[in-house]
Amino acid sequence: MSRNLVRARCSSTDCASLQQACDAVALPLALSVLADVGESNDGKGFLAIASPVECCFLSLVLRHTRLPVFVGVAEGMLRAVLATLTGTTSCSQFCSEPELAISLCERFLSETRDVADAIPVENYLRRALTGDQPVLLEGPASVPPRSCVLDACCRKWPESTFLSPLLLNGDSSNLKAHRALSVLRDSLADLGFLSSRRGLVLSLSGGVDSMVTCCLLWLLQHDLHPMDRFQWCALHLCHPNRADALDEEGWVQWLCSQLGVDLYTYRLEIRRPHGELRTGISRESYEEKSKEIRFRMYKQCLDRLGDIESGCALVAHHEDDADENRIAELGKGNTVHINGMSGLSTLLGVNVVRPLLAVRKSDLVDFAERARVCYMQDSTPKWSRRGWIRRTLDNIATQDVESHVSFLSQLSRAGSASAAFGNALDLSLKDWKEEAIVTTTLHMKNCVSKSKKGLLLKAGIGEQMDTEERTDPIFTDVDVVVLFFSTLTTLERTLIPQVSSLRAEIGGVARVWNQAVSTAKGQDGHVVIEEGEDVEVSDGESPGMCPLQPVRVHDRPLELGPMLFARAIYAVTNDSPHLQRMLRGQPVARKTLGHIWSCIARARQPSQWATLNKHCPCLILRDAACLVLCGADGREGLVKDPLWQRAVVSE
Repeated sequence: MSRNLVRARCSSTDCASLQQACDAVALPLALSVLADVGESNDGKGFLAIASPVECCFLSLVLRHTRLPVFVGVAEGMLRAVLATLTGTTSCSQFCSEPELAISLCERFLSETRDVADAIPVENYLRRALTGDQPVLLEGPASVPPRSCVLDACCRKWPESTFLSPLLLNGDSSNLKAHRALSVLRDSLADLGFLSSRRGLVLSLSGGVDSMVTCCLLWLLQHDLHPMDRFQWCALHLCHPNRADALDEEGWVQWLCSQLGVDLYTYRLEIRRPHGELRTGISRESYEEKSKEIRFRMYKQCLDRLGDIESGCALVAHHEDDADENRIAELGKGNTVHINGMSGLSTLLGVNVVRPLLAVRKSDLVDFAERARVCYMQDSTPKWSRRGWIRRTLDNIATQDVESHVSFLSQLSRAGSASAAFGNALDLSLKDWKEEAIVTTTLHMKNCVSKSKKGLLLKAGIGEQMDTEERTDPIFTDVDVVVLFFSTLTTLERTLIPQVSSLRAEIGGVARVWNQAVSTAKGQDGHVVIEEGEDVEVSDGESPGMCPLQPVRVHDRPLELGPMLFARAIYAVTNDSPHLQRMLRGQPVARKTLGHIWSCIARARQPSQWATLNKHCPCLILRDAACLVLCGADGREGLVKDPLWQRAVVSE
């Protein structure tokens, strides 16, 4: 409570110092209370000196230390209190509302257990993101991996014949003529990676895409001039989420040992939570942190390649992956950059190349068949959105091969049109950010009537003065960011033809896809969820039910202006620490941005006030064609005052 009062009433500097003071005394006070109980862990002892509610908040002090010993004490106390409350018939002697007390204690115990689980995870993440290194695996695995985890296509071949067409010189000539190898060579050449001064680390998962790509890279290396041979290695991340993780690592290790490819591996020590399983980390944090670890390991592998000028991580995404992204984005109503990936990008400080985006998965499977490449079963859950998209696309091919080919071609054209539109939009917004943004400070006189006594105190201004007696003016410095939006209105008119063409391509995709979705929902419309399977569904969806939505974005009214304005605001926010401070880290809702753009487009008054969020009021100036964002900085009461706002307009 003290910390909340401090946060609400004080400036940021005073708040920080007083919060530290509160934290400094809270733990000693809590321990002194517990000392009165003695060494007994009996719940009656705790309830003799504190009510159930007080015990809960006492545990909160211990929990906030995030030290295992104190968190353990908090958990033990709550368990003891709960045991006493639920195990006695005279629970009312400890509290007037036993059911509420039990519910509160159960919630605090659950949250305390979450913290207890999170502490070792946090310790591991600090180590993984600072000191851990990938391990070089040499030779085949000491324990042979099980063949039952391989895809059914691989299990029909004798294991002794795995990779034999690739490794036998007489049989590899037809593999060198494979289209996938030609595309890989051309893509790497276009990206400038056919050089002995460049380095690649292949992300090797064990699936058909990455295992075939490993073979393609090996084959390409043997066909290049020594000056064109890039340095490379492979990285495999072993996740503890699946029972076959070690078998997967074993097959990856076997393939690399046969090809003579340096393989590095790293075994993660965090598990993805699902259902009732607690793993000490949220699903969102798991995805974020595992990605950070993966990219850190890419950097470590590139560092071990030796004397190279630059390097990158190579991932085996292909055009079928891009198709799935396109369908998913269109289903969400998005039209910009629906491919979701590009041939070259930078993520978390690592360059990432995708040289196989012009290759179909069927091409990779064909190479695997010819070269007898072993690979793991597809682990994509059937119930997942991506699993449904894949099956629905396959059903289109099953019903009409010619229609399927035409559909994929139109989907590819829609992706290209979306990328071109997105690139034009990004370039225009980049130019706009360089020319149309001004950051400054307004030195404003506080035009507040005497009847508003106390407003300045509330705003954190003039704490030592009597507003009734003081006659000289009081001034306040207000940080502002001015955005000139005339360029955006011009850009809107310029891009309309391009957007109209894109919407026409999307309409062609929708005609085929929407019929396929309708068929998928009509035929059974669900998949069986296996017992213990990790299932994740969005709000409003049922596990196993078809989550796909028809594409409707091309049917909606063309609202290019609001979209441009929203992307402009988000772009400025991402690049401007100044604006991030003004917004206090709070996101701006798309609905709010749409309303502000509507006010801009239909402005009848010379000026109008609005808000980006509760911390950031903004002033629309019609004639100047600009938006003035004001930083409240703890003075929300002042900047909301009509007299002050009129003074800003006149300024």
